[in-house]
Amino acid sequence: MTQLDWLSFYAESKGVEHIVIWLGSNNALSSLVDLNLDFQSPPLFRTDTEPTNIPGFDQKAVLYSVESFKSDFSALIQRLDVALAHNRYRDYKVYLVTVPELTIAPYLKGFGEPKRQQDGTYYFDTYGYFFATSPKVASTITMEQARFVDRQIQGYNKHIKSIVSSRSNFHLVDIAGELNKLAYLRNNGKPTYVWPKGATEAILSSLGNDFIPDTRLYETERLPWWKRWFSWSANGYRVKKGGLFSLDGLHPTAIAQGLFADEMMKVIRKAEKKTRIDSHSNDFAKHNDHIIRYNARMLQCKCAHLGKQHNLHLRPRHTY
Repeated sequence: MTQLDWLSFYAESKGVEHIVIWLGSNNALSSLVDLNLDFQSPPLFRTDTEPTNIPGFDQKAVLYSVESFKSDFSALIQRLDVALAHNRYRDYKVYLVTVPELTIAPYLKGFGEPKRQQDGTYYFDTYGYFFATSPKVASTITMEQARFVDRQIQGYNKHIKSIVSSRSNFHLVDIAGELNKLAYLRNNGKPTYVWPKGATEAILSSLGNDFIPDTRLYETERLPWWKRWFSWSANGYRVKKGGLFSLDGLHPTAIAQGLFADEMMKVIRKAEKKTRIDSHSNDFAKHNDHIIRYNARMLQCKCAHLGKQHNLHLRPRHTY
């Protein structure tokens, strides 16, 4: 039984009000995880426009072309329509989430000075693994190759947005756009993301310094001896940089997951046209201080917290 099979069964038997569809960056992941972008040695692309379960599909392709992604994603939406054909809730809402750009994750390390592009973003001359000390002794890709992968993902997201714009009950959650604003190096050290109310205050209070988590690779530093006595940090260490991506450099931490959940709830709240919000409960820090402090706990009940603070009263059985 697939996820769509289960969705079909549950929609018909119980009913589903909210459906979230969020694909990761797996359609391009191999290109940067393996740093395998040899344009002279096909197959770099999966370029066919048939579903991926057809015989003869080349599993060695490391990057989906935009047209190939369009084909697969459109097929997914068609099957979603079939699964929801007998949904008990006729006014259900679907939330499509954009695909994050891979080169923002600190799995890759930039070498050289960042160069400003025409669109205002910054890219490095060469990229390698985060543990590499020099581009001369490690596998690398060029700036042009990194930007090429990002353009493919931007093409994926353009298609996702076109689907949302064509359907009244579909809503866009632009996580890729918000992550671009959060990106530290992509914005030359000046992220433009606006943090939720109370989040920065809670972080500053918890960490005991002026550090705000960013998208760089996680790193700590030992406090001076005169500060260790007054620090809650284990062994007298504090965060120096990073905090939004885990130690593998690819997956978001609990803090980043909290930010993503908050962005999701903004869209759901708007879709539900809920305007009566308690200003006291609409405080990110109130519900997330324990997440910010420990950062290792998962956000299993995050949607419940945010649903309560935005007066949505979402019930798990009605959200898929």
